[in-house]
Amino acid sequence: MIGKRRRRARGAILWGLLAFATIQVALEAAVERQPKWRDPAYAEKLLKLQRRLPAAPDNTPVVVVLGSSRTQNDIDASHLEEELAARCGRRVSAFNFGLKAAGPLNELIVLRRLLADKVRPDLLVVEVMPAFLAETGGPFLFTFFPPHTFSIEELSLIDGFSSGAGLGHDWWKGRLIPSQTHRLGLMHDVALSWLPPDAWSTSVGSCDDAGWQSLWRDAQTDERREKGMEWARREYIDHFKNFRLGGSSCRALTEILNLCRAEGIPAALLLLPEITEFRSWYSPDVEDQLEAFLGDLGRKYAATVINGRAWVTDEEFFDGHHLLPQAATDFAERLGPRLSPLLGERAQSTARRTTVTNAWK
Repeated sequence: MIGKRRRRARGAILWGLLAFATIQVALEAAVERQPKWRDPAYAEKLLKLQRRLPAAPDNTPVVVVLGSSRTQNDIDASHLEEELAARCGRRVSAFNFGLKAAGPLNELIVLRRLLADKVRPDLLVVEVMPAFLAETGGPFLFTFFPPHTFSIEELSLIDGFSSGAGLGHDWWKGRLIPSQTHRLGLMHDVALSWLPPDAWSTSVGSCDDAGWQSLWRDAQTDERREKGMEWARREYIDHFKNFRLGGSSCRALTEILNLCRAEGIPAALLLLPEITEFRSWYSPDVEDQLEAFLGDLGRKYAATVINGRAWVTDEEFFDGHHLLPQAATDFAERLGPRLSPLLGERAQSTARRTTVTNAWK
């Protein structure tokens, strides 16, 4: 009798394990096809972007800005949208798709995802962070991007650009139990009411309806600014020592422009503001390399290059390369005149019309 019960118990355990494994395999297959389940940060922004797209074709141009936390923090897309609409004389939809630590390879992946999700911008603005363009900058690209957020195809793409990334082992480990690894994205999509009220914002962060998320809203002080600068020195200054431009990021940035050309999407390359000390870390040789590389890309792909590194005074940063909230709004106002010609600025002259240049300095 006891032996029979033991056999039944073992059978129940084995069937339970088999059912669990079957569920994990099915979930993994589903997650592989759905970037919004794999990558909650992407999912949040995609959902908000889709809500802002015109319900039907009405000649409303859509502007999407890709980039890192600099983009995420520095561009008040709602204000940019207003500025562009005023200059173009028609409605414009602008969205900030900045994601923490996203370099050119991550930007390429996001663009490919957006196109697969039937989001095709009428203008793509791509942040260029010079530190990412160093030959030694490859591993820095994936600091904040868990490998399990990439699909198998994206993992292969990454390996093609940066064979030393070494993400395969961590990818498999993260994908072993998808019900645990991807629970936040899955529950947000199919059982949002089951999540605690702050679970999403705590894990992913929260942006406004146009994708903008200010990372600093407390009162700024000299002490806080210096602490932020110290962090920036530790994180970035070494990237400009013996700087040599090249590597996977440069190839990925070129591929973004190749994809834009193939899709007929106008593109602009944007360098975001930095404090005076931060800009001093660029030697004349670094400046020359950047100017030559981005100038060549601009000419080859008819892409506008906008160097906004010196557009903001030092008092308007909280850590040397992320702007305070009001500065992000002011920056969007200054960016509008540089982008509006790419959308067909209205012919009538206005008091706010400015001359657009691609000057590096």
